[in-house]
Amino acid sequence: MGAFEYTALDTAGREQNGVVEGDTVKHVRQILRDRQLLPVSVAEVKHGEARRQRGFSLRRGVSASDLSLLTRQLATLVRHADAGVRSWAMRALDTRLPPVPSHEQSEQLLPLAESSFDDAIAYTRTLFGERLPDESLAVELLIAWVDHPQAWVQALGRARLVRRMSAADASLCLTRLSQHPGTQVQLFVTQWLLELPTDDAPRLARQLRALTPYFLTVLSQVHRGRAAKSRVTAFLRAQIAAPETAEVVAEIFARQVVTASLTDKPQYIAGLRDIAARHPGIALPFLRWHSPAGATTTTADPA
Repeated sequence: MGAFEYTALDTAGREQNGVVEGDTVKHVRQILRDRQLLPVSVAEVKHGEARRQRGFSLRRGVSASDLSLLTRQLATLVRHADAGVRSWAMRALDTRLPPVPSHEQSEQLLPLAESSFDDAIAYTRTLFGERLPDESLAVELLIAWVDHPQAWVQALGRARLVRRMSAADASLCLTRLSQHPGTQVQLFVTQWLLELPTDDAPRLARQLRALTPYFLTVLSQVHRGRAAKSRVTAFLRAQIAAPETAEVVAEIFARQVVTASLTDKPQYIAGLRDIAARHPGIALPFLRWHSPAGATTTTADPA
């Protein structure tokens, strides 16, 4: 038998360090579990090797992968059928999670959302909705929340994404969202766009211009994303009432006239015609407009 140095958590969530004899790391982990300890780190002490560090800390003395593993283990225990185990796991998470968890740690908390117990759901709502700071939540994790089968997790994901997309990286968020096939994710994007305030045309124009990379990403998809493309096209065609917003939409459609497939091209030409009819002062390099003699409407020919 060899000597193994360990770090573990007791039932109160406190860190315990020590040395125990065992045959293998697996054997020692089982010994610790039999003692009602949750193993965090187990390593064999080589002959003549000094103890590594007595002031071992989960936040400083353990690798990022071990921290992520511990976080996932605790998050899984919060779903346990035994209320005592759930309570212990929640206390342990409260004790061990740093104020600003890494993206990896936050991702390992996702098993919390699978619980069907009221105490665990209430704990998760508070943790996901309030305690985790924005900088701890990667866009991909928030997308996973929006696409989660649990309705309350979807709601939390939408709320946190709306907060994120109020910042400067809204276009980046939407671009990543556009690549997700989930129906709930795409419905969220559409709803978010429809809720943009329209009473201030210059402001809306600035927002549309900032989101142009997202619009172009969706509209440029080939052989996929047909529903998303249709929704984005319809949204943009509805934003041409004011000249400020119409000019932004015209720039997007003009680019698509050049790069889009023959199947998609007509809808962008139709959008440009609508803009030209409503705002003849906007320069449209791809169209030449004229009013036939005696007609009260305008017609368009591709230039």
